[in-house]
Amino acid sequence: HADTLSFELSVAEQRVLVNSGTSLYEAGPERFCQRSTKAHNTVAIDGESSSEVWNSFRVARRARPLDLSISSARDKAHVQCAHDGYWRLPGKVTHRRDWRFASDGFILEDKLEGHFKSAVSYLHIHPEVQISPAENRLQSAKGHQIRYEILHGGLSISNDVYHPEFGCTLKSRCLSIAMPSGLSATRFRFSELA
Repeated sequence: HADTLSFELSVAEQRVLVNSGTSLYEAGPERFCQRSTKAHNTVAIDGESSSEVWNSFRVARRARPLDLSISSARDKAHVQCAHDGYWRLPGKVTHRRDWRFASDGFILEDKLEGHFKSAVSYLHIHPEVQISPAENRLQSAKGHQIRYEILHGGLSISNDVYHPEFGCTLKSRCLSIAMPSGLSATRFRFSELA
């Protein structure tokens, strides 16, 4: 899959952010979509995937991770990484991602270096998680609250699908963060985790 720098999030044993999953292996538009970058919790540039996916299992010009750094102190941790998957495009974009964790949540930041026409950071929400856009709140099936705040970028919320297993497709939602300036940042805060 073209999923470089993607991640999934669980809070108090409840899945919150998930990649799209896989419902089939047969070659075709749906298989291509499930393997694409936009089906994962990462950034797609100019409508392209970070690695070229084709046929049912083929991948060409794979994105390579760069500059991985992990540090921690007391109740904080910081993870940084980048990849070169978009160097094959005319703008030669490098995608850099930072996760800054604290005991009550984390900040996710994406930076793009290079030239591009459009860029979107995707965050796919698990079907059992309810979203309240007016309150910038996600709520798990167990009642745990996750507040989100878009610090940079333009948010839109769309209908989505999740495939937990073969032959199964569930309705879900997706946070899409447009990055016209090459920057997106989202803060997540956890509460009621007892």
